[in-house]
Amino acid sequence: TKIPLVVADSMLPRQVLKLETTNPAFIKLIQSIVAEDNPSFGMVGVARIVGQPQDLPMQNGVLVRVVGKPQVLDDVKEPTLRVDLLGTERFRITGELDTSPEGWTQGRVRFLETNDEAEHNEIMQSSPDHDQFSLARAIALSRNLTDVSEGGKNLVDQWIEFARATERAPGQIDQLLVDLGEIPPPDKPSDRAFWIGALVNPLPGMGVAMEIRPSLLMAATAEERVRIALQAIQASIRLMDGTEKLF
Repeated sequence: TKIPLVVADSMLPRQVLKLETTNPAFIKLIQSIVAEDNPSFGMVGVARIVGQPQDLPMQNGVLVRVVGKPQVLDDVKEPTLRVDLLGTERFRITGELDTSPEGWTQGRVRFLETNDEAEHNEIMQSSPDHDQFSLARAIALSRNLTDVSEGGKNLVDQWIEFARATERAPGQIDQLLVDLGEIPPPDKPSDRAFWIGALVNPLPGMGVAMEIRPSLLMAATAEERVRIALQAIQASIRLMDGTEKLF
């Protein structure tokens, strides 16, 4: 599938981004796709590679959907677009990027499997030496996110309590939880890991957790994703309770 691509910042499924921009090419892209039944485009972050003169687009990204009706403000110094975006499906870029006749970047992508069992079976078929118990471990590890600890609260509830005390605007965490919905069950470890990533790395950022969205998107297995998410939320809690520094 060939889709428009915006190289800006990594987003995760369920994340909501309220964007305001004066970029003419982006405004033209949004104006072009809003007439579609499901106006959307691909969002990819950038990879910083040692030895490369410039950052390169990441291979994996997320399809984002335009929510509601974008606004173009003409009564300002330069035309400004306000638009709400929602992260949906993950994809992998499968070929070279090019520029559309309209002036924006585009490329062919393959949408990625969201079913952990199907993904695991595909990996097993292509790599017979892959650990057959990896998915089982991912499910077991994902339970650690919501299992109640000795203090009577699970990791997610602990993080939310600390984050409410440090949020940048009143109601930021409450709105974030509305946007994300309920945390996925343990038997959907990848969905659960992406949910945690969107929680600890919200948009706009809070600066209370290491940036894990790019590593979550590039992780090859559910187990890798859960480990990344689990380590991130644990470290973020230690940062907010003062027992550990971010760097």
